[in-house]
Amino acid sequence: MPAKCIMLWIMIQCQRLMIVYIDTHFKKLSQYGRIIKIYQKINTVEIRNFNPNLISERRFIYSKKLVSLMRYRQTGCPMEYYKRIFKRRNIFLGCYESSNNMCITKMTIKYLIALFLFLIHSANSENDNQWVRGAFRINTNMSAGKNSVRDIAEIAREKDIEFLVFTDQFIVLGEYGIPPFRNILKYAKERRSIKTFGIENYLQEIKSTQNQFPDIFLIPGADVAPIYEWTGSLFNPPIVGNRWSQQITVLGSEDAKFYHNLPTIHNNPIGWKFPDSILKWLPFPFIVLSIWIIQKGITKYHDHQGHSYSIYEKPKIALGSIIFLISALYFINNRPFSVTRYSQYKNNKLEPFQNLINYVNSNNALAFWSHPEMEMKGEYGPFLFNKFGKVILHSLPYLDDVESTQGHNGLAGLYGDAITAYLPGKTWDRILRQYCQGTRTVRPVIIGEIDYHMDRPLDLILTVVQVSQKNKREILNALKDGKSYAIMGGITRHLSINEAKILSLNKSANMGETLIADEEEISLSISGEWQTSNAASKMPIGEVFIILNGRMVHQLTMNNSPFSLSQKIKIDPLEKKQYVRFYMKFGGDTLLSNPMFIEKTN
Repeated sequence: MPAKCIMLWIMIQCQRLMIVYIDTHFKKLSQYGRIIKIYQKINTVEIRNFNPNLISERRFIYSKKLVSLMRYRQTGCPMEYYKRIFKRRNIFLGCYESSNNMCITKMTIKYLIALFLFLIHSANSENDNQWVRGAFRINTNMSAGKNSVRDIAEIAREKDIEFLVFTDQFIVLGEYGIPPFRNILKYAKERRSIKTFGIENYLQEIKSTQNQFPDIFLIPGADVAPIYEWTGSLFNPPIVGNRWSQQITVLGSEDAKFYHNLPTIHNNPIGWKFPDSILKWLPFPFIVLSIWIIQKGITKYHDHQGHSYSIYEKPKIALGSIIFLISALYFINNRPFSVTRYSQYKNNKLEPFQNLINYVNSNNALAFWSHPEMEMKGEYGPFLFNKFGKVILHSLPYLDDVESTQGHNGLAGLYGDAITAYLPGKTWDRILRQYCQGTRTVRPVIIGEIDYHMDRPLDLILTVVQVSQKNKREILNALKDGKSYAIMGGITRHLSINEAKILSLNKSANMGETLIADEEEISLSISGEWQTSNAASKMPIGEVFIILNGRMVHQLTMNNSPFSLSQKIKIDPLEKKQYVRFYMKFGGDTLLSNPMFIEKTN
């Protein structure tokens, strides 16, 4: 950033060359001061079509509406109004010149030199990786949250959060039926969700809000519980709904069709599935048979005088009516025109979760296991005029299911409950080892999820990604590749990473990248800072835990900020593909890095 300010200053010193430079990289108020001082040097410039609504307290917002033209107001100038607008990604560079008492050649040389130096710097800076702070797993008032999408975007702007992943609950519907007609004699309870709000309405709400907040990337997604399973019955209480909150967070698609076809319970499409649909239609022949029996039980004749008479054989009519009633009830109960994905009255094992992951992968979207160590238990009821007992909804931790399923993109490592999956040798290391050994095809990434319902600060838990360009696709790719870290902090303090990479000779790799190296030793370099807005707070002693292939190999301490450390690590000579990761604890703050991989050529 100082280099950009110096470049501006050099160009402004050309006296007849006026520059205005607007860039989304100006984030800190201290940097605003430099730019404002530069602007004060241009006392003959008038900025028109200026929209103050596009300026937030902590960021210049890039917009084509921000600067439409600048006018050189010097009178008597042979070139009173001469302009060129250079567009370079998210940079506006407006150049205005006058040749009053100045050699055109000299002016042109100054202009070309300044422009050349500026464009070289701009081209280099465009490839610089930058950290983007985001909040993952946001609930709005369209499901279990209390705030609108716009309200949450406003809060994010105040807290300098640059992307939001909205994952409202997809379906929240519980049905319990009495056999044999469970789909007819049933009690159902449904809460707000994406399905009740409308999938198209949900996506449109996020899209329309995105247009109002061009500086924040709003990414739609959904929290999906593909199955729940009942145990117990009215005659064998208690009735327990198991796996009620065992969820997978899906994101990365803005296509309504993607959500309409999510393979989850109670999201049954209209269609035909062999052989289930054949079984559903089995009662239909009995309906036809019952009608034939009833017709055979009614005999009609006419006498010579033209009168009509009917003779009813009550046994046949009764038999046909019973067959018709039972067959019709079974036919309606079977829902023959829809494809039933799963039944909540049997143990489906891992099939619903694996099918959901496979479906998400086939649509180039992302699937993360959500809060895998959370235990949920709630009691509801009594129901049906207080005649029946309470219903228990229960979810146990499901780290084993995280390990047993393939193809997902990882898991939440930081959230509001007790967490152990990121500790050395635990769940995350085990699936990372599977990935390195080739038995797992998709890289398991760890994220931080806030699970925001307006009950906690939006920036309490963040996922910070490293991108070369700020856009949705780059952010999603960074989440997929693990070019990110998760941070859980406090209201008045903030721990952040400036750089984290492994090095060998003249090669390096950042988080989510692979270092090709045959050396026996590499170096891990980490730099960052711990900040607080509370002047009375003292710098805590920080600890850094370095993990190699699931084993903690180094534990370091720090007591300064900004901090910078470098640690040599001996890699395993027998492993072809390995990884290094670290996690940090600063007081009450926890930071989890995603791994950096090492791959040997021989």
